[in-house]
Amino acid sequence: MVLGATALASVAQASTGPLTLRSVFPESEVATRSSGTYELEYVPRSAGWVEDVLSRADAARRAVSRAANDAFLVRIGVVIAPDQETFVNLVGGWAEHSAAAARPSTRQIVINTDAILRSDAVELSRILVHEFAHIYVGVRCPRPLPRWLDEGIAMHIAGEWSAEDAAALALTRLLRGTIPLRELQHSFPQEGNRQRLAYRQSHSVVAFLVSERFGGSLPALLSALRDPPHAEENIAQFWAADQRQLLESQWLANLALWRSLALLPLHSGIFWGVTGALTILAWLVIRHRRRRLRAEWEDEEKIYAALDEEERRIWGDDPEADDWSEEEPPDTPPRPRRFHHPRGRF
Repeated sequence: MVLGATALASVAQASTGPLTLRSVFPESEVATRSSGTYELEYVPRSAGWVEDVLSRADAARRAVSRAANDAFLVRIGVVIAPDQETFVNLVGGWAEHSAAAARPSTRQIVINTDAILRSDAVELSRILVHEFAHIYVGVRCPRPLPRWLDEGIAMHIAGEWSAEDAAALALTRLLRGTIPLRELQHSFPQEGNRQRLAYRQSHSVVAFLVSERFGGSLPALLSALRDPPHAEENIAQFWAADQRQLLESQWLANLALWRSLALLPLHSGIFWGVTGALTILAWLVIRHRRRRLRAEWEDEEKIYAALDEEERRIWGDDPEADDWSEEEPPDTPPRPRRFHHPRGRF
């Protein structure tokens, strides 16, 4: 995931008529293009994006169809907002930090060109998969899903998850800082870090749900939410307080297991903190060793100085005293030379 989490889209909640650039620009400046199952709307300065958006939209639709194991051929409107101001004007202030927004009620996706320009091609493809997943859920399910479930499914389909996300969520759980799911039923926090946490929780809860209740099959979960005759009943369970609390308690217990906590070193903050601490520790150890070695050398110098003084006392100050004297008897063994330790300095 990325934040991604605040930069990736949310579902537009308005229930009025279709969004259109004609509400912002004169009708003469707005161009449209129909292509297969798409209806694009844009202004001339965004024309360069049209072919790329169409190509990636087709790829995103196929990705959602594969993930859901369900053909998804409904007609979808794509509005390319030329700048941030236009995007917010169309979608609403809640989407200020978003790269795109899906509106299932009118089967539309609005793209924020300014945000896309700050992303790479891979990110654009992922964003479109995320948005098509919202459209899919909104069209196929007989009633709205809780926000955390809707976002978690979209993130799961788009592959928006990383080791950093897992580590950050494990740390939050350790510090007991998770957001209760009841607060994520209808909307997400606006503040950046809390919103990022909401997205991470949503993905994690859906991943747990798929693993523990649907045999690891996302299509099985989607089938339970869309196919009659039990789809509405199944969705209602996620809105019910007792069922939600049961799921949340099971998810939190699973999140506290050792395999989740083992991911903590992967959190960037912890990683760099530990790296910094180890660097300081290594410096202190090296410094201590240097001081100890210097002290040992100073002690050796004192010993050698004392031995030199003893030699001078015994042999005198004559520099030739250390040499063999021809006047000494030939059977007198020479005095052994003392090995002088090199007196290096650190």
